[in-house]
Order: sequence, then structure tokens, then C-alpha cells
Amino acid sequence: MKKLYVLIFGTACWFQTQAQCPTLTPLLSSVSCHDNGTVANAGDDYITFLLDGDVSKGDLNHNYSVSATQGGSPITITLSDGSSASGLYFGYESPFRTPTGTAGHGSVTLTITSSGGCTGTVTLSDPGTCSSAAAPCSPGSVSYTYRSPFLHTNLRNVPLFIPKFDTNGGTRTLTSVGLGTSYTLATAFVAENSSNTGSQFAEEILNGEATVKLGGTTLQTYNDPVLNSGLISIGHSVLVPAGTNGSTWPGDTPEGGGTLFTMTTSESLGLADYMQNIFADPTLSSAWVTNVTGLASTDDDMIHYLGQGSNSSSSSYTSASDLAMFSGSGDVGLTADVIADNSFTAFGGNVKFKIATKGYATATVTYNYSCAVLPVKLVSFEGKVDGDKVNLTWKTAEETDFSHFEVKKSLNAKDFEAIGKVSGGSSNGQYSFTDAEVAEGDNYYQLEMVDLDGSSAVSKMISVYYEKDGSYLVVENPSTGGVINLTTNMDEPVFELRTVLGVRAGIQTLKTDTNQYELHVPNMTMGQYYLTVRDKNNKVVVKRLLMQ
Repeated sequence: MKKLYVLIFGTACWFQTQAQCPTLTPLLSSVSCHDNGTVANAGDDYITFLLDGDVSKGDLNHNYSVSATQGGSPITITLSDGSSASGLYFGYESPFRTPTGTAGHGSVTLTITSSGGCTGTVTLSDPGTCSSAAAPCSPGSVSYTYRSPFLHTNLRNVPLFIPKFDTNGGTRTLTSVGLGTSYTLATAFVAENSSNTGSQFAEEILNGEATVKLGGTTLQTYNDPVLNSGLISIGHSVLVPAGTNGSTWPGDTPEGGGTLFTMTTSESLGLADYMQNIFADPTLSSAWVTNVTGLASTDDDMIHYLGQGSNSSSSSYTSASDLAMFSGSGDVGLTADVIADNSFTAFGGNVKFKIATKGYATATVTYNYSCAVLPVKLVSFEGKVDGDKVNLTWKTAEETDFSHFEVKKSLNAKDFEAIGKVSGGSSNGQYSFTDAEVAEGDNYYQLEMVDLDGSSAVSKMISVYYEKDGSYLVVENPSTGGVINLTTNMDEPVFELRTVLGVRAGIQTLKTDTNQYELHVPNMTMGQYYLTVRDKNNKVVVKRLLMQ
């Protein structure tokens, strides 16, 4: 999929002035919502889609970038791997995503802007959120699919971003995992014949090997396809002299032996990268040099070829050790490697060519699950700051065949480590634990409730913000019922709540005890919010909260 563009002088395009810049019509497909691996949290859902910058209008500029607005406010669009949506090439679709928290908040207007200023817009219809509040478990399955951006082969440790299985607070048990992966290799080239007679050539991607790994463990191995173009004919050499039919073409360039090459002149005009690396058919652009005149006598000595092949594999996993690799938080950690090579053979003439091979990988993971029986019902879980310590207290009900609690702590709300163990069996269902090593800044706590048979469930998270001057802020996360319970000793605190899109949410503040507050959100909708707490001395603390 190669494409030729033109050298730009100032604000004008070669063969096309800026005033003639076409209105681009981006080609949009495969729009879907992703729950970010948290089926009970609609606040972090995002949208994925495929977009082609639209080469059909003959845009002559080198590359394009994507920007977007939602509800009149700008949002950042990235490629699916999180890299910048800029410097992208026309002619083949690329995978993109919106920020977390944007699904379910209205349609998105996408604008592509070429490097020469040509623009086009398309509306990305909002698919809505794909999560729901935690509810009684029903056995079922959930699937996630990821497609990597187009990359130069060989593919080396290309990440496949698949979220791990979410136990939904311990109510679901993973029973089996289905993993399907595939990859596509494509090769494209531009060739020119310098012989006075016609010629033939063939191009192929040689057989190689592809692997999918999880960490250092190889999960799948399969062979690359052999992709062969077969014999392709190309006409005899044709001279394209300067100013043919009144064009601004400077004339073919002499190379070894005095042979004149259209391709060489194109390279000297800054088009080398587009003949070798751009995966689009250059004949779709009016910048395609030998299509400028429209005369067979000057337009038939160059050719473009595109071919592609793919392969796929599938596996299933049911053992406890395998299932453990797919459970938890964050991404699974899948990577793909594709090792291949290509060759180009010409017959009956001197053929000059530029060639490139690219590929992408796709993974689909299906999690099948059953409903877990919780070992204990947690009634409350609270934290209070006492000097430079945090006292955690919680209360349970209906303990059945219960073993113990593991108290876990994190400084980033993602990576939790056990800091203590508390045995079950309290006569009144009340428990406590003290963390004597409180870090300055954010401290997050969770309880893992472990049954006698080893099954477990995880509690909601408590966020404790602590500073060495003794100030603190304790917030439960997630918050339910439209009420945020928090404790803080900040001086005369003022609270402000905004959605992830920056929209201010109305709140009613009620002080229930010394340093304790209830923030009521009358028109609360499920999702993520940012809580800002500001005291009379302008000390500011910002917390990210989930409302269910």
C-alpha cells in the first residue's frame, strides 16, 4: 500500500495549489465501546475505531493528524497503543481510541488535518457505555479485542493490550480462557523498467515464524504464510521529458549508464519516503508522476503492487496456574513476534524498485466465568489518621467457613501488596489493623477476604491522603448511593466535584461529626469524577473517585 505525494514549496503543492486543497472524507469503521476491564465501572469506558485518512480525493500532502471534540470540548485521540495520532500516512486504516471516561458522553467530532492544511471531519457516533453497576452475578463470558497499529516488520515484542479478568468484587470466578490471535503481513512496492523491452517480476514474503508470549512464556507458535505475487508484467522504458504537455515535471533523471528514471527524479523531489514506506496505491493521487500527462506514450513505465497474507491461531486454558495469568488488574501482558523476509526477482529487463513490508497483530480473549460464593459479607470498611499512623477498622456479617483477612496497601491504586493478616472469627464481627508506615501523599487500602477453601473476594478501596504537617483526607472509593463519605482535618474545606469531561456536578455538603463530611450528589450518574478539596490557606487536594 504505497502512495506518492509531492514536494511542497511554501504554501503551494506541486501540481496543486493550496487553494485547490481537497476536502477530505475520513473513512470510519469498527466503532465499539470498551469497558477497560472493569465491568462494574462505566466511568472509565472508552471508544475504539478504525480510521483511514481518505486518499481517494488525491490529497497531495505527506501525512495527517487527528484531533477531536466531544460536547464542544477538546479530547485527545491516540492510536490504540497510546501513541500520538499525528504523522500518520494516508491509504490504510489505523486503529484509534478515545480517552477513558468518554464512552456514553455523546458523539465525537473527528478532524483530520494533512501536513499541507487539507482537512476533513467525520462524526463518531457514541456507542454508549458498556459497563453496569455491580449486580448479582449471572454466569457468562466477556471478550476483549485489540489490533496493533501497522508496523514495519519484523514485529518485535508488539504489545497486545488485553485487560485481565475482573472478578467484580469477588462475585465472579474465572473458569476458562479462550485466546485467539492473528497477524497480517502486507508488502507493497513501486517498480520502474529501464529496458527497451517489457519485463516481468515476482515478489514474495518468505516463510517464517510467529509467536505470542505472555511475559517470558510462549503461548502460541505458528508459521508465517508464504505470500507470492506471481509473475507481474511491466511495460518497456518510457522517457518522461521536462514540461511534458505543459506540466512542471523537471524531466527524468539519468542514472548509471545514462538511463533515465522517473523514480529517481521523484526521489530528488522529496518523495523517496512515499515510494518506499507509504502503504497506499500512489496511482490514486494526482501527484503520481506518470499519470500526469494522461498519455500512454509517457505514462506506462512504472507500476504499483500490493499483496498481503495472514495467519491465525487459537488456544484455551483451564488450569488454575493458567487462569491466574489472566486474572487481576491491569493488562495481561501479551506480546507478538513475527519474523519474516521478502525477495524481489526481475526477468528480462533492468527493473528499479522500492519495497516495504509491514504488518499488524490482533488478539481476542474470551473469559468464561461462574458465580462465586462470597466467604463473608463486609458491612463497613473505614480508615482514620492518628498522628503518623492510619487505623483501619471494619465490620462483617454472615461469616461462613471463613479463614482470614489480608490487609493490602498501594501507593498508586493499582499495585497492592499485603501488609498484614487478621484472623476471622470475631464474636462481634469487628476488626482493626494499624498501618504504622504511612507514606506522604496517597495511600490506598483494600481487604482481601479469604475463605477456608482458598477462594477470596476483595473489598472496596479506601484512599488516605496524608502530609507530614499532619493534614489528611480519607475518602471511600467507590462511593455509592450518590453520597461521598470523607474525613479531613483541612481548615474550613470547600469541596468541588467535576466529571472527567470537566463538567461541574452539584453537591450538598453536610458535616456529620468532627472532621467528617457527607457530600450528597443529587443528580449523580455512574462514572468517574474528580473531587477537589481546598482549605482556607489555598491548600488543594484532588482525588479521582468512582460513583456507583
